[in-house]
Amino acid sequence: MRHERRRVLILLGTDVHPFARLCDWADQRATAHPEEDVLVQHGATASPRIARGVEMLAPDELHRTLISMDAVVTHGGPGTIAAARAAGLAPLILPRDPAHGEHVDDHQLRFARWASERGLGKVVLHVDLLDQALDAAAPHTRSSDENPQEQVAASTRRVLEELRVLRSRGASRRRLPSLKPPTWA
Repeated sequence: MRHERRRVLILLGTDVHPFARLCDWADQRATAHPEEDVLVQHGATASPRIARGVEMLAPDELHRTLISMDAVVTHGGPGTIAAARAAGLAPLILPRDPAHGEHVDDHQLRFARWASERGLGKVVLHVDLLDQALDAAAPHTRSSDENPQEQVAASTRRVLEELRVLRSRGASRRRLPSLKPPTWA
């Protein structure tokens, strides 16, 4: 589905730590590019002031929204990256950084690097490089996957295996989240 305006979705995730750095960038992007439709799913972060914002999208609504978008910028969460891939999008990934108070540890930085090495998205570590990365992805960031659902299932299997390996090495004492392949139709 093509729209006259480029549609960009920014996903901050659902963590309780604010991700103001990415939300502020979304406002700057919306101001600098009024020809784009910039939508932010902001979770616990304060709503954007200029870009359109929604606190939460239910899984089915997130999928419908993703498939209608031209580009997606996301935090470094495995589920969000997998959802973008399932919608046929190659996400730009700005992982939450504990140095900015955006998370408790650097697991998103590590996972984003892992995902990027496997071609699951492009990591952008500094918010000031997002515009350049998004513009380079023009006119859209659709992945070239023949079958995005199968790619997500394969990616999910690889992520689960990596989490098992990390856990077996004692990387986390906390219970790892349960990840299941998406069941979208």
